[in-house]
Amino acid sequence: MASKNASKSSGTTRNIKKSTVLKWKVGNWLEIVDSNRHKGEVWVTSVRCKLCAKYEKKLTNTRNFNFSWCRGTTNVKLDAVKTHMNGEPHKLALKLEDEEMFKAKPGPLPAYAATPLGKAFFKLNENDKVRVKKLIEIAYVVVKEEMPFTKFVAIAKLEKRHRVELGRTYLNDHACADFVDTIAEIYEDELNQVRVLLMF
Repeated sequence: MASKNASKSSGTTRNIKKSTVLKWKVGNWLEIVDSNRHKGEVWVTSVRCKLCAKYEKKLTNTRNFNFSWCRGTTNVKLDAVKTHMNGEPHKLALKLEDEEMFKAKPGPLPAYAATPLGKAFFKLNENDKVRVKKLIEIAYVVVKEEMPFTKFVAIAKLEKRHRVELGRTYLNDHACADFVDTIAEIYEDELNQVRVLLMF
């Protein structure tokens, strides 16, 4: 995280306390580019997206691409950050980063990588991945206890009442079936690998 102690005249840029920016918790892609210190507080005056900066050349033709998010924008507002996060350039940057990290992992790809759900999973941001993992765990319990898929929705709703963050997508019995199919494919692949090993 870069930071400069530069003196800026008030009113020329939007200043937000660094402590406030850190509370946003939008992901480690948000980087402080420029800041100044005033009365013992650090005020952020410019931020950028590390991922969009990394993949800038591959993003320039995407809709609503903005160079300022690669080099530093003075529009330091949570609404602006969320708009960028949900934009096509940032989503593509996340996908490119996931693919790069995936390829960098040693050994064969995990079984779920070939499933439609697995491919979709790697396009999600970190917060959404955590939510989906929780939903997969619920689907696993449903099938392990031999409950109907409709119970998945009831359990998810109960978890949400307990303030568990599950988002708004995948909260239906069809999603549960997809989760279970993916789990089954993974276990089948692992069992086939075990059978091959036992043959030798």
